Amino acid sequence: MRYDILALTLAFVAILWGMHRRNRIRIRDQRSQMYGSVLSLFEDLRIIQDDVNFPILHGRYNGRKITIEAVADHVNVRKVPCLWILVTVHGNIPYAGTMDFLVRPQNTEFYSPYSQLEKNVSVPAGWPQHAILRSDNPRDMPPANLLTHDIKMFDEPKIKELLVSPRGVRVVYQLDQATRSNYMVLRQMIFDDYELKTDLTTELLDMAIAVIEDLTNAAPTAQTGSKA
Repeated sequence: MRYDILALTLAFVAILWGMHRRNRIRIRDQRSQMYGSVLSLFEDLRIIQDDVNFPILHGRYNGRKITIEAVADHVNVRKVPCLWILVTVHGNIPYAGTMDFLVRPQNTEFYSPYSQLEKNVSVPAGWPQHAILRSDNPRDMPPANLLTHDIKMFDEPKIKELLVSPRGVRVVYQLDQATRSNYMVLRQMIFDDYELKTDLTTELLDMAIAVIEDLTNAAPTAQTGSKA
């Protein structure tokens, strides 16, 4: 046995492992800073990060319980990966049915629950038409007429999804796209601009809160009208 060759091989493996470990630590540390600019917006703040995954933020915003998380989407191999930010405001919605409105569907939105909702609903007039509207209970999902104003959020082309469930509202926004050159050549997902900005964060949270308020404030009238 050539012990010198074995020693060189082991040394080479150790160097590669060290490089890999340092790179993962660098990525983890970079991603851990994505909420650095918006921490002052929240109370009862708690941030959870699993290894190199993007961290998840839990807290309270204007007295409401919220969750913010980022999801890297590389399922569609023909497209440059996207980084989606999922902004959830928790609350009690006075409708038993879940409603999911997803625009420009690709059938690869693994982060969306639309595939688990069995009932297709016709997209109302005035809403973006290149979209899917689904529910698990169309008879008791939020009425479209109560969301007429809120649906204007999709005038911003980076808004991807509005999810309304009995437990709250979630807005999905395209935060960034991977660097094309790195992904096409090295298949690496490198995002250049994933630090959340204060203006964007408050805008997305306020959008979700507006949906909750529109549904809760109008619910008695809507329910009374449905019984007539």
